[in-house]
Amino acid sequence: MKGNTNLEKLLLSKAEAAELLSVSYPTVDRHIKAGKIPSIKLGGRCLVPRKALIKMIDDDTEQSTKKKNNT
Repeated sequence: MKGNTNLEKLLLSKAEAAELLSVSYPTVDRHIKAGKIPSIKLGGRCLVPRKALIKMIDDDTEQSTKKKNNT
C-alpha cells in the first residue's frame, strides 16, 4: 500500500490532523484532551479518524451557516 497516493489514510496522527486543519500541534492536542476532536488509541498512539474530523468540520460549518442566516 505504500506509495499509492490515491488512498487516503483512515487515521491521522495529531501532526497530520494539525496540518490538515492548518493549526498547531498543541491546538490539536488541547482539543483532543477537551473532547472537541475525536480520537482513538491504537498501539499506544493517539490517532484522529479522518471521517470523524471531516464530519466535525461539516457539522461546525452547518451550525455556523445556520447562525448567520438567523441574524
